[in-house]
Amino acid sequence: MANLVSIISTANTFFEWVAVTVNLARENNTLAKQDYTKDTGVLILNGTPSIRANGKATFYNTIESTGPGSNVYVDNTLTVGGLTSLLNTEFSLVTGGKANIQGPLFATGPNTGLSVSNTANIGASLNVIGPTTLDNVLTVTGDSEFKSNVLIRYNVTANNVQSNIAVNTRTLSVTGTGFVDVSQ
Repeated sequence: MANLVSIISTANTFFEWVAVTVNLARENNTLAKQDYTKDTGVLILNGTPSIRANGKATFYNTIESTGPGSNVYVDNTLTVGGLTSLLNTEFSLVTGGKANIQGPLFATGPNTGLSVSNTANIGASLNVIGPTTLDNVLTVTGDSEFKSNVLIRYNVTANNVQSNIAVNTRTLSVTGTGFVDVSQ
């Protein structure tokens, strides 16, 4: 229901006042119990919280949270059916728990693509294409293939390590069969 209440003034007749009052009561009842459509203008709610919904809330356009201290808090699950753009140039995604990424993770920006400050456990293969420095232990339960220089400062544990360029290490311990070609 759209807004049916006309603007009235002291110049209106008694019957116009009655008609506006009836429309106002209808609109109030619609707002209280049914769908409500506001054709023009902006709905501004200054209270805290401003909007509450015990059921599904549907927005047909953009949701914005602006102003000082603005944020959007979701108590449980946030599901986005399309692309999520995080435009903050410092930290765009912060999680206090696990991040479960069910598809590829592409770190395609300039400079550091992926920084892990603690243990990285890789349950399948690790393919590294660009130069990489690992300052701690690397454990890969699948195969490892490095297509560029990799500097690993501590231990490497993997089923099969293949480097098409070179492996430079102070100590190499091979538990099974080892082949070393020194014909350069």
